Amino acid sequence: MNAKEYSERLEKQVMKPVKKKKLILYTAITLIAAMLLIHYTPKIVYAMHHETTDNAFVKGDMVPVSPQVKGRIAKVYIEDNMQVKAGDILFEIEKDDYEIALAKSREELSAAEAQIAAIEASAAQTEQSVKQAQSLLAKAQTEKNFADREQQRYARLVSENLVSKSLYDSVKAKADETSSQAAASEASVKMASASLSTIEANRKAAEYKAASAQQAVKAAQLDLERTVIRAPRSGRIGQNNVKAGRFVQPGQTVISLVSSEKLWIEANFKETQLNHIRVGQSVEIKADAFPDMKINGHVDSIQPGTGSAFSLLPAENATGNFVKVVQRVPVKILIDGNPGLLVPGMSVEPSVKIK
Repeated sequence: MNAKEYSERLEKQVMKPVKKKKLILYTAITLIAAMLLIHYTPKIVYAMHHETTDNAFVKGDMVPVSPQVKGRIAKVYIEDNMQVKAGDILFEIEKDDYEIALAKSREELSAAEAQIAAIEASAAQTEQSVKQAQSLLAKAQTEKNFADREQQRYARLVSENLVSKSLYDSVKAKADETSSQAAASEASVKMASASLSTIEANRKAAEYKAASAQQAVKAAQLDLERTVIRAPRSGRIGQNNVKAGRFVQPGQTVISLVSSEKLWIEANFKETQLNHIRVGQSVEIKADAFPDMKINGHVDSIQPGTGSAFSLLPAENATGNFVKVVQRVPVKILIDGNPGLLVPGMSVEPSVKIK
């Protein structure tokens, strides 16, 4: 073996491990690249066909329950987080004061009705008096007319000296007497009619008073019924501040009733993501609390303005230095089917299918 052959043989022995290492390295790189490609290709394809955000939360109807009358809580029928149905009794307020108020208003109504009855009896009696006075007036008027005709006849006879002057004076006195009686009867009719008008006015006043007392009875009855607080709708008891013995005021929120049926997602997408989002598109929802739960929904509506536009203190971009910030627009997503274990406030990650 000459020197050249020995050198070549030595070089082959040295390069053989190097080639082997390179082969292993290249093979490893190829496998890693293939694994990365297999792992990320579906995600890349998915991202090309979906718009996703992690700025999204579960929303729901939360109805505040508050009493309409004041008082101390007497009985409590609920517990924390329990399910209730519409119309179920939640708690009761002490009724003693409202029962007393109802009894008092009913007594006032009875007194007003008794007053009306007395006035009606008096009116009936006065109507009879008016009729009697009218009858006496008619009689007096008839007698007066007869006496006037007699006076005229005797006046003609006395002028012809056919009767004595004394007889004429007697007839004239009778005519004057009947005239006075007719005037007195007419005054009696007017007085009785005036009394009847007064009684009618008193009756109207009593009827107004009775109507007011009737309204007071209805109000007292309503207040008594409002001492029993019922669930305005079905749902679960959320915030519960109802404790026996606690004094509550009208309008004071003591319970938050959370609807377990009507839930939706409020997803705050970047304004740059809205180009392909449309109402009705299907949505895949992933809940942070339940990553294995499959939840589907659809886009219901897009808010006509960014979140900052409806904030209490909107930004004044026309003043000072301006730094552009990508805005977010709330998108309402309705959940298809049963929302399962989702509750308002949970974080979710919706993905809108845009292609």
